[in-house]
Amino acid sequence: MAIVYTTMAIAMTWPLAADLGTRLAADQGDPAFNTWVLMWTAGQMLEALSGNIGALTDYWHGNILYPEPLTLAYSEHLTAQALQALPIYAATGNGLVAYNVVFISTFALSGLAVYLLVRDLTNQPLAAFVAGLAYAYAPYRFGQLSHVQVLSSYWMPLALLGFHRYFTRVTTGAGVMRRRWALTGASTALVMQHLSCGYFMLFFAPFAGAYCLFEIAQRRLALAWRMWLELGIAAVGVAAATFPFVQPYFGVRDLGTAGVRSLGEIVMFSADTHAFASSAAPMLGRWSYFKPEGDGFPGFTILLFSVFALIWGGRRLLLTLPWSRMRDWHFLAVVVSGTTAAVVGALVIWLLINGQFVMRLGNQVTIFTRVVPALDVAMVAVTVCLVLMAMARSRAGTISSDAFGFFVLAAVAAALLALGPQIEVAGRRVGPGPYLWLLNYVPGFDGLRVPARMLMLVSLFLAVLVGLGAAALLRTRLTRVATVCVLLGAAGVLFEGWMAPLPMNVPVTPGAGLASAPPPVLGRGISPVYRTIRDLPGSVVLAEFPFGDPAYEPLAVLYAGYHRRPLINGYSGFTPRSYDDRLPALRDAPADPDRLHRVLTDAGVTHILVHEGAFLDDRGPRVSMWLLSHGARQVTAQGSDRLFVWP
Repeated sequence: MAIVYTTMAIAMTWPLAADLGTRLAADQGDPAFNTWVLMWTAGQMLEALSGNIGALTDYWHGNILYPEPLTLAYSEHLTAQALQALPIYAATGNGLVAYNVVFISTFALSGLAVYLLVRDLTNQPLAAFVAGLAYAYAPYRFGQLSHVQVLSSYWMPLALLGFHRYFTRVTTGAGVMRRRWALTGASTALVMQHLSCGYFMLFFAPFAGAYCLFEIAQRRLALAWRMWLELGIAAVGVAAATFPFVQPYFGVRDLGTAGVRSLGEIVMFSADTHAFASSAAPMLGRWSYFKPEGDGFPGFTILLFSVFALIWGGRRLLLTLPWSRMRDWHFLAVVVSGTTAAVVGALVIWLLINGQFVMRLGNQVTIFTRVVPALDVAMVAVTVCLVLMAMARSRAGTISSDAFGFFVLAAVAAALLALGPQIEVAGRRVGPGPYLWLLNYVPGFDGLRVPARMLMLVSLFLAVLVGLGAAALLRTRLTRVATVCVLLGAAGVLFEGWMAPLPMNVPVTPGAGLASAPPPVLGRGISPVYRTIRDLPGSVVLAEFPFGDPAYEPLAVLYAGYHRRPLINGYSGFTPRSYDDRLPALRDAPADPDRLHRVLTDAGVTHILVHEGAFLDDRGPRVSMWLLSHGARQVTAQGSDRLFVWP
């Protein structure tokens, strides 16, 4: 199955696999930066493996935004991806090849991980296969092609798989080592997810804990003290393994450089409720309100199978409840709480779609616009109803055999959290969202800019529901018809998530007066000027012009991964004050010659690379002439690129 998912990943991302060394998936912004991250972290690992253990002490001090420390902690450190790419980078020395292999593998590994999870839950390989496709090619992923850290979400289903096997083995009385191996696997997957994406370290942890509590409750393991001890040890181990990779981010905060997002920025990158009717996938297209990173439509096929799973699971839940054994008050409480949850839940859905609910009674017109009271009532009613039903099933000695209920509630919870601290309906705010509580009371959430990335968790939970729905369909008497339907579902998922030919090397729009940035080239085709910079004797601090432009800074950072010399340019999730202070003088060079001279000298610059061809006017040659007139000496020139020694 791994070969099947890998083959599909290559086909879906074609023609990237045919040109790994000179192409970047999607645009030349964040992918170029993430390529530098991989080159820096993998490079430090290789130096340590070659005997220079001291390289690990500089692990967090990336060579960009000189002279600031801890620059790797301005964004994702991608340590898990670097470990994955390490053999490839060691063999090729080409960061683009390493990055692209990791990029393609995110699709294959995501599909395989969900396949393994759903196969364990259902014992239906075909249903698991469709579920894997539903996660690997969920339409949401197309809008995240620039963010390999978000695509690297395959450790989450592997963690759930490990926990499921652990609790199954605890229930069946399997050997101590077998269940501990399963728990070790789940813990390792959690750590690797933490080292892959800081967002999912915080986003997924509550759901992982909730899943464990769900398994404990449904298997009646609350009094199994040895299990609690093992879970406690595992939790401590995960925290201990994660903390060294969290501490530098606290260090950045202590320096006052970065680490905290404003409420306005967080709201901007939260999903609008209409995001669930919008998709970036080419086969679906956006047809509703658009916000940055707010494409949450799961696709018609995934939605269809999820609805089937919801109907099947709800029907089975109602049929298996011991209605006849309930006391009158218990029966009445279940009916009242369930009816309240259904009615108020429908009102909440209406408010989230339309932004208001208009009720007319004769000449009286009442308009409800605040979603929070209705949402609170719905959540309380659902909780009460579920607790009462669980009590009834427990007294009757019946236990659910799958995690259907958990994944339904998890999908709903993740969708609500994706709406961020302020719920917006087509741009109109209707009240605070549950995410606001996390933002106010849970450390670390104020450093995350994009609550909408919770939609990846929605994609995961819906993919599992797709598998459960497909498995239920395959268990019907119409086996052949069901098999055909499931296979058509697989084709539908692939069609709606189709992304080939993959957009590659899409240039970032440059600033005024600048030409489009050229595509990055590493390996044999790299510009000789960067080889010269790499091989320069002594200490080097480099500045590149154009400076501060969103189209050229990522490329300067990428090439810094090749030459590994300190660079005052930079591109990351945050920028330090020193960079912001020098930006006006360097961006507009040589408009203010005296300030330009002072900034270059104060920054400790020793060499300057001018890309004269990047300027549409004569500013590039004027920068070079200004450097020469102030004592700079040209080291080399390649085409329109000129490298100078700054006196």
